[in-house]
Amino acid sequence: MEHTLTLLTALLLAPLASFAAAERPNVLVIYSGQQFSGMMSCTGNPWLKTPAMDRLATNGIRSERASSVNPRCVPSRVGMLTGYTPSRFGIQCNADSKTRIPAAIHRQTMGWLFRDAGSEATYAGKAHFPGKVEDHGFDLLTDDQRGKLETECVAAAKSRRRARQRCRSRLAFLPMKTSSLLLSSVFLSLAAQSVPAAIKTELVEYRDGETVLEGFVAYDDAIATPQPGVLVVHDWTGLQDYAKRRTTMLAELGYIAFAADIYGKGVRPTELQHCAVQAGTYKSDLPLLRRRVTLGFDQLLKRPGLDAQRTAAIGYCFGGTSVLELARSGAPVSGVVSFHGGLGTTLPAAAGGVKAKVLVCHGADDPFVKPAEQAAFKEEMAQTKVSYDFIAYPGAVHSFTKAEAGNDNSKGQAYNEAADKKSWQDMRDFFAKIFAK
Repeated sequence: MEHTLTLLTALLLAPLASFAAAERPNVLVIYSGQQFSGMMSCTGNPWLKTPAMDRLATNGIRSERASSVNPRCVPSRVGMLTGYTPSRFGIQCNADSKTRIPAAIHRQTMGWLFRDAGSEATYAGKAHFPGKVEDHGFDLLTDDQRGKLETECVAAAKSRRRARQRCRSRLAFLPMKTSSLLLSSVFLSLAAQSVPAAIKTELVEYRDGETVLEGFVAYDDAIATPQPGVLVVHDWTGLQDYAKRRTTMLAELGYIAFAADIYGKGVRPTELQHCAVQAGTYKSDLPLLRRRVTLGFDQLLKRPGLDAQRTAAIGYCFGGTSVLELARSGAPVSGVVSFHGGLGTTLPAAAGGVKAKVLVCHGADDPFVKPAEQAAFKEEMAQTKVSYDFIAYPGAVHSFTKAEAGNDNSKGQAYNEAADKKSWQDMRDFFAKIFAK
């Protein structure tokens, strides 16, 4: 019987071949024993709270129809590591953890395969499979799955950060109990890159004539190669914590993200009537709005390490309207994404004048964007031959990405977790298409 790689090993090994030896990323595998797919709060499980796992599921890909060769801990791990069904070795339950696996098979397991590909391999936590960790090609960081696991993993990640080593990538394998899953997101943020991610944020002053503007930039200073850039435009409350949080989330995805300041430094309204006044000032003067958005885009283009051929702009509510105006202006941006933004304009796009692809993420039950406004927008896009996608999220009203909006749909604006997560993933898929080389 020929040895067959596990799908997991093949998926992890394949991308390494596309990197030069000095630039290979680390690979972090995190798993918990005997946990079925519904044991996460993001799946709707009312009895469990798994914020770290939910974050990984939201920012990655969650498979809902995956299966294991065996639901028990020991045989499942043997299958993952060796690529064989565990029954081949007489391993069918956890009591078989001392069953001997042939030495020839050890040399074909995941750890050795990564070593043969030029990576290091480290194991931390409870092994719970036959043989020593070292037999499977791993260096053992710690075999403690409770107190020491967190300490040792974080210390190891910080050590690699200080060393700034890019000469070899590393496979890190972390088995853990569900109660330890907070560690997974901590270690992932520290160790998922060759040099662990270090998100830097800065306030940036710039001007529109005599008006001082104060933007916000977030980026990963561990990434050495040119990266795509994303402009973020705030909602009608101005450049406050929400827009900054989204900007930082984009940096965590590997983008250079700049949040524009449309209103001016220090103009951060908190009362609804003041928000309406500020937003109305710019929506009633689209040349001014376009100028302010363009100035923010210019700041993004000035950032060191930016790939100026791959840029995008996203905006929320008022910001969604703003990035659509950026696209209508003919700015050299690859794509724009509007989240629950207004769609109407008094300066419709000229035929052939829009260079950007467009994604509109819209609440299907949003009472503030009327059907006639939606129809006019779609007609405008069709007439000007703009490549666009319009996604309406069922049950979502205005502000569906903003938890601060509450959960009462009858008010016309409310948070919708499903629409928030789905629209963020739709944005990521959109970026993957427009940034593809």
